[in-house]
Parts: sequence; C-alpha cells; structure tokens
Amino acid sequence: MLKSESFARGIEAGMNRAHGTTPLVASAAGRHTKQFDWIAKVPAEPLWQNKRPIAVSYSDRDFAAGSKPIAINTWQEKQRQWDGISLPPGVTLAIRCFGALRVLRNGRLIEEHEWESWRAKLLLAFLLHNPEGSTKSRLLEALYGARVTTMASLHMNLRRLRHALEPGLGNRQGSRYVSHSEGLYIFAAKTGIWLDTWTFELAFRPLPEVTREEEIAQLRKALALYRGDFLPEFEEEWVITLRQRFRDRALLACRRLLALTGDRDPQSAIEIVYRALEIDPLAEDFHRELILRFIERGEPHRALEHFRLCERRFQEQLGMSPPADLAALVAAL
Repeated sequence: MLKSESFARGIEAGMNRAHGTTPLVASAAGRHTKQFDWIAKVPAEPLWQNKRPIAVSYSDRDFAAGSKPIAINTWQEKQRQWDGISLPPGVTLAIRCFGALRVLRNGRLIEEHEWESWRAKLLLAFLLHNPEGSTKSRLLEALYGARVTTMASLHMNLRRLRHALEPGLGNRQGSRYVSHSEGLYIFAAKTGIWLDTWTFELAFRPLPEVTREEEIAQLRKALALYRGDFLPEFEEEWVITLRQRFRDRALLACRRLLALTGDRDPQSAIEIVYRALEIDPLAEDFHRELILRFIERGEPHRALEHFRLCERRFQEQLGMSPPADLAALVAAL
C-alpha cells in the first residue's frame, strides 16, 4: 500500500496534541498563541449523562403562538433530532458552534431578532469556551478588541444574552445560565445543556481498552458534528485561534480513521480523504494521499484530474503552485 510519510508523522503529532503533550495552535495568519486549556475542564462524560433523566417542563411562554417546541413529547421520551444530530434525552438548551452559532431553547430555535445584537451571541460563545470564568475587562476585550467602549455596553449585551436564553427572566432575577461571582462571569454548565464542541472534543480523550470498532465509531461521530468552521461569522482573534484548533482536531480524526480503515476498506479510505479536503482544501498530505491511492488503483486519469484541481485551489487561494513533490507524482502520467 502506497503511503505518504507525512501521514505517519501527522498521526503521531496529532495524537500528542490530542493528549495535551504539545502546544497548540497557530492562527490562520501563522501567529502562535498560547494553548487553550479550557478543554481540560470538560467532564470525562457528557454533562447530560445521568442514570435517571431530569424532568423537563415547558412554561406557558414556550407554547405561545409561533414559539412551540419541535414536538410536544418531553425530551425523555425520545431523542430529538436537530438537522440529523441526535440530542440526548433531558437536553433543554442545545448549542451549535460549528458552521454558525445556533441555539435551541426547549426545542425551539432562538431567532436572530431575539438576540438583539450579534455581540450577545459572541458573548455566549466566549463564556462557553472559557469555563473558568472571565473578568469584565477580559469580556470587553473579547467582544470589542482594541475599540474603546464602556461597561454599559457590556452590561447591555449580558442582559440581551440572559433574555435570549431565558425570555421570561425579570430584570432583577438571577439567570440560571450566566452568573457573576467573585468578579468573574461564568456560564453555568448545568445538566440539560448540550454543546457540539464539548461533544466533539470527547472523541479525542484517551479511553482504556477501547476496541478498534469503538474508536472508529467515536471518530465518525466527531466528524458528523463538525459541520463547518467554528463560528465562521466572527473574525475576532480568539475565535480564529479556536477555529484553527478545531480544524486541526477534525483533520486529526480523518488521519486516525485513515490509519484504522485504509488497508481494510480502500473505498472508505478515499471517502475519508475527500472529507478531510472538505475541512481543509489546502491540506497537502491529503492531496498527496488521494493522488497516491488513485495511482495504486490503476486510475492515473483520476490522479491527474485531482492534481489539476489541487493546482487551481492553490492558485486561487494562495497565489502559488502546489508543492513540487505533488507535481512529481503525476509528472510521468
């Protein structure tokens, strides 16, 4: 079986990163930043996993005209489907960050106008991915960068966030989700909350005595959750850093799946490579792997065709030709 050496190196380096033994990440601009350590605080099991499901009741406001949940049945009776994603029983707040920030509250999508401001959504994402809590000054930097603003702007967006998540919340009532204690604003990770990035990261935790089939299933679930870049609608520096981290994780899942399935199921291996190139169209090692696999299958025309596609992508996005070793693979075809 033809294999590129970069895959072996990539798997080894990727697994080290997944286990926290090497620093991550470089931003898209190539700037190295401090490794985000928030994932170390994610519980070993998903927050919703309980022996006995928590009872969930809908308030009258949830059944108001135009704001009914997806179904009247309670969350315990069956798993909810959200665009093909199965949500565990007991979930009352489901949040997706891959592809765009979207939130289901008691089975109903929070509409854009309910946020009142895009910064309320950005604030939610920042709190979710900084579970240790954040000071006012840190929140201002996350929302406004170097722009000069006032604490009143932060308080307004905190109010908007609380009301989007809990529309019946009074002005003097405490939020069950966003709290302030000892100078820190914290998103309370309660049972009943599901977040795609938390679930995605769990696939990379080392598990004792895991079988090959179980690992494959876990990695495929992670890739199914990765439905696009992390918060593509925002371009703040902390977002870009986490975006690259999650993209690296998704590519790691593809590399690991390729190592687990490639020799046994060549067609599945090609599908994995195509999935990786959806995640990162400029991933050189996956372009190389696909060309090599086409050559090995006796399909030189497909190898050449893919190299031409690779050439166009590099020219359009980077203004340069693909690496010379890729050109060398098809030079004699």
